[in-house]
Amino acid sequence: MEPTDRATNPAGGPSQADRDAMQAAQARQRADGRFNRQLEQQEDHQQRRAQRRNALEPSPGLRTQLFAEAAARQVMPPRQAAATPAAADSVSDVLVSVHNRNIGSVYFPHGRVRTTHHAGPAISVLPPGTILRFNINHAEAMQAFRDARPEALNQALTWRDRTQPPEVQRLAVENEYLDERDAWLGELLSNPETIPTWAQAVTGPESVGHVDDVPQNSDRVLFEIYDRGPERSLGTHISRGEAARMPMAQSTVTAISEAVRLTEHIADPVRRNEAFYDYLGSHAPDFAMMIRRPDPPNPPNPPREGDQGAQR
Repeated sequence: MEPTDRATNPAGGPSQADRDAMQAAQARQRADGRFNRQLEQQEDHQQRRAQRRNALEPSPGLRTQLFAEAAARQVMPPRQAAATPAAADSVSDVLVSVHNRNIGSVYFPHGRVRTTHHAGPAISVLPPGTILRFNINHAEAMQAFRDARPEALNQALTWRDRTQPPEVQRLAVENEYLDERDAWLGELLSNPETIPTWAQAVTGPESVGHVDDVPQNSDRVLFEIYDRGPERSLGTHISRGEAARMPMAQSTVTAISEAVRLTEHIADPVRRNEAFYDYLGSHAPDFAMMIRRPDPPNPPNPPREGDQGAQR
């Protein structure tokens, strides 16, 4: 017996058209449910991020406690050469970040001078008295973050735009995940009671080892926390290398800052790296040999071992 359509036989089951409509409605409900859950997850994620950012903002009393001592530490900022050659050649210990035997940046109380870099050399200046610095074991820090925030990766995945190419999606997820890691690290390390054993406070050149003693494959990196003002949350910056102590003549400090100043008008970072390196080769050749060599626009050969990228 042939099946009958419900429109002509009310006692029969639903027609194929009815079943298709029901399935379509159920599919829409599932899609709406997924969409609403995603919105809720994103809203919760944004609220948690805001809470963590707010948590990084200490009270005025705690802010003073955390940062008062950091203001007067470390070394003199870049300045013009002294009037006499003897003063210009005076040597002081400075903080540098080093990765694979290459110096990436030179650090001062309120900022740093970045040397050769994929974005070009630059001077970063921060308000006075605002920086906390730590050498952290990168592998242990990442494991601690994964243990403390196992949901972070799934949350980061919600930020990708599937209409974009895979590489763009991957970078968006990676950046979101690393932002979450840095916020978590900033919160952890800005509280003196929660500093873990894998983090060493960097209070000045005297608190770290000599640049020559840093292993080539060291897994330690420099992590900074800085105060961006009473109305803003704390900022963070992670380097590719660890902080170390390096004796440096004042004439070299001046040459580094002058190299940045004289090349900052060059828009192309590749050309700016080359001009920066050439200036140091003439004015501070010993230091030039210790930083990353500028890469050509299209390198004919792979980079040499130990000649990897400088700090982020």
